[in-house]
Amino acid sequence: MSQNSWWQRPSVFVAILGDSWRETRDSKVLYVLLGGIVLLLGVVLTARFEPIPGSKQYLQLAARACGVDTDGLDATSLNAMDMAGRLRGALYSLETSETVDDAEDLPGARWRVILRRQGIPLVGGRDTAEQVSERFGKIAEGRLFVVNSIEELEDRTTGLLGIQRWSLLVSAGRDLRVAWPHRMTLFLGVVPLTSDSGAPLGLQIFILYKLLTTGFGAWIMLLVGVVVTSFFVPNMIRKGTLELLLVRPIPRWRLLFYKYLGGLMFALVLLVALVGGAWVATGITAGLWSPTVLWAVPILLLFFGLLYSCSTLVAVITRAPVPAMLMTCLYWVALFIVGILHGQVEISRMESDPANKSQGISLTDLKMNRNGLGPRPRPRQPDRKPLYETTFGQVVESFHAVLPRDRDLDNLMDRQLVKDLALAGPLRDLTSRTGSSAVVGLGITLAHLGGFLFLACWIFSRRDP
Repeated sequence: MSQNSWWQRPSVFVAILGDSWRETRDSKVLYVLLGGIVLLLGVVLTARFEPIPGSKQYLQLAARACGVDTDGLDATSLNAMDMAGRLRGALYSLETSETVDDAEDLPGARWRVILRRQGIPLVGGRDTAEQVSERFGKIAEGRLFVVNSIEELEDRTTGLLGIQRWSLLVSAGRDLRVAWPHRMTLFLGVVPLTSDSGAPLGLQIFILYKLLTTGFGAWIMLLVGVVVTSFFVPNMIRKGTLELLLVRPIPRWRLLFYKYLGGLMFALVLLVALVGGAWVATGITAGLWSPTVLWAVPILLLFFGLLYSCSTLVAVITRAPVPAMLMTCLYWVALFIVGILHGQVEISRMESDPANKSQGISLTDLKMNRNGLGPRPRPRQPDRKPLYETTFGQVVESFHAVLPRDRDLDNLMDRQLVKDLALAGPLRDLTSRTGSSAVVGLGITLAHLGGFLFLACWIFSRRDP
């Protein structure tokens, strides 16, 4: 028996995988899902991203940043006092800027720039051309512009007043196109999706990835996957799979585990098609290839494995697909509700923190409020107990501490994308404001998955056929 065990295991797994494939093929669901993915990606391929002329705002930002230490800069939390503490002892400004060779004012152009530095007269030090070349265009962790050549414009009179001027020839840095506003349309320009002023290309791609990979497209795929795979185990139990047990005897728990892996293979095919297709389609249309989006495949597969392990346990207990399907969906909804409530508890804790109350208004908040887009202050209710201190809030936190955190997995994916699609500001801050640990979230998810699967295998191995 031991001599044949090395080939029995893979052959049984292939047989069970083939059985799962036949069930999926007979239901025609796989073809419908793949067809839907192809249709969705076909629509993405009709998208067009048109850059809008307007380099002055970025050149002004690059000029002002020369006088500020931008290492670790986060525009969403930097207030006026923080900005004063980051000054290098001089103020920089943009005097003039124009494109070279009458090129269009787009990310692919080059610009001739006159840069002005106002330092402290007589006693203040002077900056060198090398220092200016290194600082110009560097914002936080990104690089908007690269200095191709620089020439200091000598003027003894203004020099005595602490003024320096340079003529720079600059071109686009590696991150300028990500931050540049683009106008997005669908169906080859027929349907506009952004206003005439456009939006940063990185933000648009981030939203598009969210919708396709970890948003609407992924959740529809996961929901259908839960429905389809909920039939796998009950059908195997009903048919008995006696020919496999008799011809090639293996432990019953291993038979169930192989069936579980077959369901994961079904989900893996769909996830690779969806995420890989979204990556290719977006790269072709927008010219941005962010390989970190491919992390959505293992992250979503892990979450599907959690749901499928719950479905497998209920299917082994009830031997019916409908209870397995309903209980898995209820489990999913419970995780979602606990995540939403936990977010509200965290907001109440942040609002009650004295450090947050005394913090100055950020530059981003000032700009957003000026445009009517920023959050408006909530009316104070001093007599009302904060949510995180109530019994309800503490119960929510207790459930959140022991249940898998689907939002942690989502935030983990967001943080990976932001590394490629954002320099600083609202998009980066959107994913950095979290008090939860991704490592803890992954550990709890794996613990629940392993617990469900262990109970299912234990019950299945001790139950009569």
